[in-house]
Amino acid sequence: MTDSKTSSWRFFFSLPLAQRIAITLWITLFIALSVKTILKPTSHSVFPVYFQAGINWWQQVDVYQVNQGIDHYRYSPTAAIFFSAFTFMGITLGSILWNFCSILIFILGCNRFRQTMLSHGSTTNKDWAGFFIISLFAALSGVWNSQCNAFIVGLILLGATDLIERKNNRAAFFLAFAFMIKSTILPILALLVLIRPFHLLPRLLLAIALLLLFPFLASPTSFVLAEYQSWYNHLQDTKGLRWPGFRDAWYGWLVLQEQLHPGNFNEQLWSIPTNSFYKVLQLLTGIATAAVVLYWRTKFIDNVELIFRSIALGMIWILLFGPASEFPTFAFIAPFLGWAWLERKIWNKGEPLLLISIVLILVLGWQNFTFPLRNHLPILLSALPLGTLCFALWLILQTNIKFSQKLLPKDSHE
Repeated sequence: MTDSKTSSWRFFFSLPLAQRIAITLWITLFIALSVKTILKPTSHSVFPVYFQAGINWWQQVDVYQVNQGIDHYRYSPTAAIFFSAFTFMGITLGSILWNFCSILIFILGCNRFRQTMLSHGSTTNKDWAGFFIISLFAALSGVWNSQCNAFIVGLILLGATDLIERKNNRAAFFLAFAFMIKSTILPILALLVLIRPFHLLPRLLLAIALLLLFPFLASPTSFVLAEYQSWYNHLQDTKGLRWPGFRDAWYGWLVLQEQLHPGNFNEQLWSIPTNSFYKVLQLLTGIATAAVVLYWRTKFIDNVELIFRSIALGMIWILLFGPASEFPTFAFIAPFLGWAWLERKIWNKGEPLLLISIVLILVLGWQNFTFPLRNHLPILLSALPLGTLCFALWLILQTNIKFSQKLLPKDSHE
């Protein structure tokens, strides 16, 4: 045992400094999160929402009812059964294990993403320290309050790598499971189906159907049907609901309006997007995103690059124009910012644009830093959507430049 520990420490200290820092930061994050949970298990955490949903499910109480003191449960009945695995362990231990599971899946997904890009020759930069450090800070807001965004990103990346390796059944399960937890990732699934319609669509539909039917094995049919009705009603009742934590293109519009015509800015943060021009913009940008992916598919992108770059572009659209883009949701592009850092030298002229994006998202986009200033400098809180927009420009331009110059060979696996 002693020799094993000594060998592990020697291996750790043999690593470059940046890699030791990356490992230390991730371990420190989990330890700090665990200490916070032990001291205050319900503070600054959404796990109590999952915890209560798990309890309610097995007691056959409506999981979508209003629970005083905590937020609404918003996900599927299947997800409630999944979260109940942590519920049985109690609020404290369950939260710690959920955080561990979420971080683990995120890291596994990110690492498979990185290794797949390396093994297929889609990137030659092996600086995994920078990749994981940037990914950590970009995902930190969602990880710290125990949201499921990092977990979902990990599942999507695992599914994408399985899709590339033609493990289509497992890919469909990972993607369907992520959809069961958060249906707002539907645009990502649509883009992947657009790329691989025959390989993915039938399997994905089957996996979703099986996951939707799974609750009927766990509870009486009448209760499950009632829960699906409650889920639908809840989604209808909260459709378009907003709160001050949102950071998307609509928020950018509100900030612009405040700069031009100062008024009741804090009240406007709760406003539902009703502007017809904005709705048309959502539609047009969604169509443009699909069109860019089809252009990449037909012109010059290999299979590996196509899948991951399309996911990144879809994540950008969700954050800017989707229905649920609050601070923690920006974990969606965390691994892609880390990957972009590895790719930064391919297009030297675009490096300043990427650095601006990273600073806006990782520094100025940090809620604890900017939120106290929202009454005095509301424009500062536009950092997240502005940074995401910069990243979108970098991604599209860098992709076209990289492949128009034929820097990479065609993927032999396609």
